[in-house]
Amino acid sequence: MFLGLDMGGTHTDAVLIEAGEVKHYCKIETDPENFHGTVTKALEAVLSSPIPPSLERLNLSTTVCTNAIVSNNTSPVGLLLEPGPGLNARQLSNAARTFILTGAIDHRGRQTAPLKKTEIKAADQKLQAAGIKHLAIVGKFSTRNPELEIRIKQTLSPVYDYITLGHRLSGRLNFPRRVHTAYLNSAVATTYNAFATAIEKYRQEKKFPIAPDILKADGGTMSLQASRNLPVETILSGPAASIMGALALASVRQDAVILDIGGTPTDIAF
Repeated sequence: MFLGLDMGGTHTDAVLIEAGEVKHYCKIETDPENFHGTVTKALEAVLSSPIPPSLERLNLSTTVCTNAIVSNNTSPVGLLLEPGPGLNARQLSNAARTFILTGAIDHRGRQTAPLKKTEIKAADQKLQAAGIKHLAIVGKFSTRNPELEIRIKQTLSPVYDYITLGHRLSGRLNFPRRVHTAYLNSAVATTYNAFATAIEKYRQEKKFPIAPDILKADGGTMSLQASRNLPVETILSGPAASIMGALALASVRQDAVILDIGGTPTDIAF
């Protein structure tokens, strides 16, 4: 027996599947001010009490992060970049504040220029003055040696709500992609963690025995606990669910176009 929940910006759906057949299903309006109430109402509509012992999995998907991005309702982010020589990193920024810091790691992971503590402290003061609580720290070759990213974080004041370090997102070298990914990871963190907290609160209240997984953009899953550190992985969770659902229900032998029109975004996949 499998339990699924998908939270969108307009509606939240829950479904209980047994032996490959839908046993119970419900659709309710999403309350953006009360994710916990929405989760509770949806899951209780399809679950009996007590929870069936045959329940094996709870899988989640959501567009709360997708919606936050397309509606420009994300948290302001401060970027602290350590690009080293040979790159104009200012073209990469779409953050509220961006600071280009001295210091460099080369492609072999060797430090070729030290950080300047005065630069980091000055950036720290400006970020606090601007009221920015979410940061992303990214070095060009930090995947080869994360030392400077870690030291930048350690030098900052302990007042920030969420800090993303670029080397923890990917082992690949693509610096521009890591900058944008780190930015988005911090930008949607508050929105996503409100959703994750609602799920965890429901689990604790109902003594729910199963740790939930959430769908990623590639159609795989990750644990809800791990997703709190990588909310960027869930940005396309809802659209991925549409694709997985279409592949499960339709006979796609060659090509297909999958169109999902939601209350906030419309997603299309080929």
